[in-house]
Amino acid sequence: MFFAEERISIAIGEWPPFISENLKHYGVVPRIVTEAFALGNVKVDYGFFPWKRAMEYANEGDWDGSAVWGYTSERGKTLLYSDPVRTEKYQII
Repeated sequence: MFFAEERISIAIGEWPPFISENLKHYGVVPRIVTEAFALGNVKVDYGFFPWKRAMEYANEGDWDGSAVWGYTSERGKTLLYSDPVRTEKYQII
């Protein structure tokens, strides 16, 4: 029996060196996202847009989601978030 591979679409923007349409696998962040979904036999299609538009597309349902947005209570009203995949700390010196 043949089962079709599920596909999702994720709208993202440029954020070199972590995300770029010109990088292998679109960069480390999309690679992590792609590999995570592959565990569930889900193929990810990416679209590159200005970040504001990527968020609008996800909110309006034109795309299934967007990636790497930090959580805010405002965004949490309309979007679902995974557990953190990567965290950062900044230090000003």
